[in-house]
Amino acid sequence: RPAPPYPTLLCIHGHGRGKDDVVGIAQTEEDRAHVRASNYDYAKQFVQRGYLCICPDVRCFGERAEPNGSGCSHAFQNALLIGRQLKGMQLWDILRAVDYALSRADVDGERLGCVGLSMGAELTMYASILDERIRCAVTSGFLRVFKPEAYSRRCCPCNHVAGLMKWFDWDDLACAVAPTPLLVETGRKDWVPFDMALEAHRKAERCYRLLGIAERLEADVHEGQHEFSGRKAFDWFDRWLKGRNCGAV
Repeated sequence: RPAPPYPTLLCIHGHGRGKDDVVGIAQTEEDRAHVRASNYDYAKQFVQRGYLCICPDVRCFGERAEPNGSGCSHAFQNALLIGRQLKGMQLWDILRAVDYALSRADVDGERLGCVGLSMGAELTMYASILDERIRCAVTSGFLRVFKPEAYSRRCCPCNHVAGLMKWFDWDDLACAVAPTPLLVETGRKDWVPFDMALEAHRKAERCYRLLGIAERLEADVHEGQHEFSGRKAFDWFDRWLKGRNCGAV
């Protein structure tokens, strides 16, 4: 094992059991099957490759779940009562996790990345836009044009941000991540509409190309479902946080 400080990743989970999923903690066979099916224990896999991983429970999940088991819905409603947005509160927590990471002597603050699946990918995207300390990002099972989906079917309320469709859509988020290196994983069998995912990636490609940094955007279109692929993700972080491009962002 190399000596610290280590390249470090914030590994953010999606809807489900919280951080236990990304670190591979499973109490039942059903939990183990879910982790296997989604290749969900990516924090564990990155640790095995020499990364220090910080895996917070997103607000409303894991050890921070609502006692009544209502998930996001109750917290979303209560946030509105005090003039807040649940997504903003969850994102605030993630940015504080960045603060915590950089307070540790064993973390290399120049080599900090963020990775997430589903809701975790959404938070990864927002965090990478707002915090330049995040030097590289990977998202799985999230990026797409959201408007047709939002107007046609019920979505978790935590996806909704007041005024979102007035100003931008989710494909614009990928553009706003630039110039940070971004790898986007998309499964052909994901419930995320594949055509909307491709449309979003094409827009992101145009943005990165316009900025003269096309090499900082990559896609992993895999045959899987709503899952972490990992086919390119490990090499992507190695390239930008360990390899010849380290420090170039």
